[in-house]
Amino acid sequence: MTGKTLQARLRARERNVEVGGHTYVIRRPKPAEMMVEHSGLELVRTFVVGWDLTNADLIPGGTPDPEPFEAALFADWVDDHPELWGPLVEAILADWRAYVAAREDAAKN
Repeated sequence: MTGKTLQARLRARERNVEVGGHTYVIRRPKPAEMMVEHSGLELVRTFVVGWDLTNADLIPGGTPDPEPFEAALFADWVDDHPELWGPLVEAILADWRAYVAAREDAAKN
């Protein structure tokens, strides 16, 4: 279990994005995390941290119940949905670029 302060720090780097008719929660990478080269799909698997999917979205004939987000389940599911990779990667990278620009602006002042 993680502490309250860590949870708050993680949430501060998150935002919702709409892709393909669903909402996904993405988390902006930290500088240390961007030191490692990631493929686009690795960025998606690592920095998507939530969703609004139901069991029926994941399994044909499934129930309409909301499906709790699990990283392993998301990775397995998103591997079959390449149409989501580009928009999710772009959202993650847009947050990263905005973060870098804000740091550069702050350093100038």
